[in-house]
Amino acid sequence: MFQLVTCIIATWNRKDALKRHLDLLMQQTWPHWFEVIVCDDGSTDGTQEFLKGLKNTHKYTIQWFDTGNIDKACSAQSRNNGIRAARGEIIIMADDDCLPHKQLIESFVANYNPQEIQLGHKSCNQSFLSMELPVPIEPGNPTIWYEAWKKGNFGFFQTGSCAMSIRAARTRAKDGSLGLDERFIGYGHEDSEFGHRLHASGFKLTFNPDAVTWHMDAEACPQQNQAEKEAGKIKSDFLLHQILRET
Repeated sequence: MFQLVTCIIATWNRKDALKRHLDLLMQQTWPHWFEVIVCDDGSTDGTQEFLKGLKNTHKYTIQWFDTGNIDKACSAQSRNNGIRAARGEIIIMADDDCLPHKQLIESFVANYNPQEIQLGHKSCNQSFLSMELPVPIEPGNPTIWYEAWKKGNFGFFQTGSCAMSIRAARTRAKDGSLGLDERFIGYGHEDSEFGHRLHASGFKLTFNPDAVTWHMDAEACPQQNQAEKEAGKIKSDFLLHQILRET
């Protein structure tokens, strides 16, 4: 039975990566049209001008939102803009620099269970995008994280490549938001808190090895200012412990 899919892409100052991501969505093997929502967090590199020129395609409809925040990172608020606007029953969340395999949507939909949160295979190997499924699972930290997710542990949960029902995506946060807790400013931990809350709400975290993305490396896609990341992480560390103690 056909179910509408919404792809939510979080972006910030990665116009070229975003363009490539949208181009790859045009190559999806999913046979039905789907919805794309781009969630910008105050980009200053021409991303918004690029988005203004986009139109719906024969594969997907597109809309975009901007937090307007140019002096701080608000990724939780940015993603929530997409979660609130989504019309799909199945929500796929991605980062702009997590480029999709042509069968990404098809793989997530094939394994869809409204009571499960699927974590995709976020690879560091660009060649995986052109390989037939299944692709190899790389050793190291990702393998450890996936094993933890399959057991229902929320540590290292990431919204950079995942899929869930709209009901799960709109699980109410402790600050009252539908989706991620918008008290998180900067980089880090809004994902971990979200995964913890989803698990506590009865959703099972699972790993989908066929939902493949390539996470572009620092050379291919320059990372945000390191000093800003570190400052945000200190604040987020403190806030995460506070929120998890709340009843």
